[in-house]
Amino acid sequence: MHAVAFDKTGTLTRGKLRVTRVVAAEGFDEAEVVRMAGAVEAGSAHPAAEAVRHEARRRGIAQAARGTLARTFTVLEGRGVSAEVEGRRVYVGNSRLFEEIGSPSGATGTMMPPGEDEGSRTITLVGTEQGIAGFLEMEDEVRPEAREAVHSLASLGVRHAVMLTGDRDDVARAAGESVGIEEVLSGLLPDDKLRKVEALVASYGTVAMVGDGVNDAPALALASVGIAMGAAGSPAAIETADVALMAEDLRKVPEAVVLGRRMVSVIRQNVVASLAIKAGFLVAAVSGYATLWMAVAADMGTTLLVIGNGMRLLKKTERPV
Repeated sequence: MHAVAFDKTGTLTRGKLRVTRVVAAEGFDEAEVVRMAGAVEAGSAHPAAEAVRHEARRRGIAQAARGTLARTFTVLEGRGVSAEVEGRRVYVGNSRLFEEIGSPSGATGTMMPPGEDEGSRTITLVGTEQGIAGFLEMEDEVRPEAREAVHSLASLGVRHAVMLTGDRDDVARAAGESVGIEEVLSGLLPDDKLRKVEALVASYGTVAMVGDGVNDAPALALASVGIAMGAAGSPAAIETADVALMAEDLRKVPEAVVLGRRMVSVIRQNVVASLAIKAGFLVAAVSGYATLWMAVAADMGTTLLVIGNGMRLLKKTERPV
């Protein structure tokens, strides 16, 4: 394996977002912004949706039943979601979404305190085609083992690591820096991730893609090896991937590389040993020295040798450093 591509949310991070602040635009209040967002997100399984619903519960704000939004709920890939709420279509997503519907997102700048840097936070806008009602600020925690996993892959000779995410550039770069990934590509739609993985395969040959969401499924399918975060991953990602990490420990990725290399080595040893034994018996048979017991040894003995050598793979793989 020569290159690895990582998704961010739910892969390099825990994917358990929490709302840290709610900011309302002029003419709205925080409770209304949370209520609007909670009504739309009632139909979504995204980590951000769960964070919004949790915030609504914390504030004691009534939430719409999931079934009532089923017919109008729409997923806008890589941008956000929308649904009909009280007779109007409400959008929850990133700035690209609001630019597409003609509702300028620049108003968030006036809602932020002067000189305050958005840093590693995720900003989710809430509003309609007429304007932005406010935004919710969320934070996600980088997995503590992520940096160790990236370092271990580099020590194993993986020449290139890249982060592919639909998140904002500043948020993505902060996460990339914290785990030791230099190349960070942000603001990507599922098709953009697919094209990047395709380019990596063309450049490096063998590429692994690690992801967890439905947006990662096309890239997981195209990669040489698709690895899904199994416990919290979407069904689409798990079904598409070649490997599912049920323990959700990124250190299992370099361990899998080590195990894969050991397996290839054992297969080669078994093939060489089998051919050598068979060739030796053939020479003995042609020379007239072969016996029945030699034939049994060449057959069953080779089988037992191959099985015994293969069982060495059951030995626990040492974690790379």
